[in-house]
Amino acid sequence: AVAAGCTAISHGSQLTDREFALMAQKGTYFEPNVGLVSQNYLENRERYIGTGNFNEEAFKTTEASIPLKLEMFKRALKHRGLKIVTGTDAVAGAHGRNVREIIYRVNVGGQPAMDAIIGATSLNAEALGMADRVGTVIPGLEADLIAVDGNPAQDITALERVILGRESAGPWQQLRLGEMYEEPALRILLVLLFQTADLVAGGIWHLDARRSGRRGEGRCTVQSAR
Repeated sequence: AVAAGCTAISHGSQLTDREFALMAQKGTYFEPNVGLVSQNYLENRERYIGTGNFNEEAFKTTEASIPLKLEMFKRALKHRGLKIVTGTDAVAGAHGRNVREIIYRVNVGGQPAMDAIIGATSLNAEALGMADRVGTVIPGLEADLIAVDGNPAQDITALERVILGRESAGPWQQLRLGEMYEEPALRILLVLLFQTADLVAGGIWHLDARRSGRRGEGRCTVQSAR
């Protein structure tokens, strides 16, 4: 598929170093699903069992696949230049919990936190051919915005501690934003391409984030427009 010009590969549980090297060479995006979909099937076993091909054997296979996919993901990380984006193959029971994929990749798979965040934002937008519309906090682009408690570049689980959010915030200039400091998406806001509707606090939020005297520090004032 890669040799034929396919631009993205999903799952890839049985990919080898040979395929990873070719994908890195060709610039093919890779979307592994290692931290949510199989785990969700097992966690919701009683809801799935007996429907379609969900039987005891299927669940044994699903459980056995988790460490195999993790080993695959760790090998993929070793290939410099491989574009790893975020996807979950989320099914019933997993919607709204996509952040678990990111946390698993970092805390279990060993991916650097900032690489995982980029894989869920700007690199995902690039893979979808939408980098001129979403994925980066710059003037003119649209975004879903969330503020989290903590710095996810240091503690990726901060992504679960959402303080507030604004869905489909519209062009960045339409928000009453002061000058952001030089490390966007680390301390105050993250632009997430995955659905954040279940995390949104509600209302239209205006944020005024201004730089302090030292790089990487600032203050953020939040005001509801309701």
